[in-house]
Amino acid sequence: MSDAPLLGHAPVALRRTRLGLWLFIPVFVFGAVRFGLRWWVDRDNGDPWPPLQAASDPDALLHGLMAGAAVLLLLLALAWGLWRWAKPHPARRRGLGRVALVVWVLVWLLGAVQAVYAHVNRTQLGESRRVTLSVMGAQTVMTSTRAIGGLRLYLDWPEQGGLHTLLIESPSEDLSHRPAALALTLAPGRWQGWFVRAWQIAPVSQDAERQAP
Repeated sequence: MSDAPLLGHAPVALRRTRLGLWLFIPVFVFGAVRFGLRWWVDRDNGDPWPPLQAASDPDALLHGLMAGAAVLLLLLALAWGLWRWAKPHPARRRGLGRVALVVWVLVWLLGAVQAVYAHVNRTQLGESRRVTLSVMGAQTVMTSTRAIGGLRLYLDWPEQGGLHTLLIESPSEDLSHRPAALALTLAPGRWQGWFVRAWQIAPVSQDAERQAP
C-alpha cells in the first residue's frame, strides 16, 4: 500500500493548509486583478470616461431590494436545511464542505472576471456621436468612501428611454447653475452602456468645449 495519503485522508495539518490555500488564493487573485486594473487606469492619467447611466426608478430599486432579501433568506434556509441533512453523517459533511469551497472559489473568480469585463467595456469604446440633452436637474454629491464627489446632472434622453444621470467630478461655476441643455460627445462601451468623452454647455463656441474628467 502506498504511503502517500489520499486526498480525503491527508493528515489534519496538511488538510488545514490546503483549505487555507483554497480560501486565500481566490481572494488574492481578485485583489490582484483589481489592483492591476487600477494601476493600468492610473498609468493612463486617471479614470476613463464617465458613464451616462439610466436614472434609477425608486420603485424598481425598492422591488430589487425586496427580491434580493427574499433570495438571501431562501439561500440561508437552503444552507440550514443542507447542514441539518449532512450533520449526522461525516461523509455528507465532507461533501457539503467541498461544494461550499467550490462556490467560494467561483464567487471570487467571477468577481475578477466581472472587473476585467467592466474595464474592457469602459476603455474600448466605439465610434463617438454628438447629442444635445436637456438638463432636468442637478445635485451636489459629497465625496465619501462609497462615492466620488461632484455634480450629478439629470439629463433627458428620449431616444434611450428618458432620464439619465451624469456625474462630473470638477464642475464649472456655469455648470453648477444648471444650464438648460448640455452638448455631449458620447461613445458606446465595448459591449454595453454609453460613456461621455466630452461635454459643453449648449450652445457655446467650439473653443469652449471641455474634456470630461
